[in-house]
Amino acid sequence: MNKLIKEKYRGKLSLQCRIEMVKEEFLNKVVELNDTAETVLEFVPVIHAFPLMLLRGTPLHERKAELGLVESFEIALTEIDRVQTDIPHVVASPSFTYEEWKEMSKIAESLECSIKNISKSSKENHNIFIMRIIILLTI
Repeated sequence: MNKLIKEKYRGKLSLQCRIEMVKEEFLNKVVELNDTAETVLEFVPVIHAFPLMLLRGTPLHERKAELGLVESFEIALTEIDRVQTDIPHVVASPSFTYEEWKEMSKIAESLECSIKNISKSSKENHNIFIMRIIILLTI
């Protein structure tokens, strides 16, 4: 968020987070970011992380070089059932580095493990609040 504030980000930003993660410092950053961006703070039920795959023949695949999207067959997510091993995944872009992608994949894997553990141990409907930040970019 600091980088978005510093760069005076002017797009739309939806922050979806765990209720216990909402601290005064976080809210202050949201207010500050809202000076230039359209910022929304939401609390949502279960969220799953999906790796980005560029399917051949799609407009996004055709524009990958123009958009600076970097693909790899490296699969860092072992606990996520939706990962396809025979389709490359986007592992870097102008908005995140390869190292940041590796960290995001660890977080996604951890979230999936948490969801599976709660599902196995509970007979009730639980709401799981997971931190996620979605930046909607206008291309």
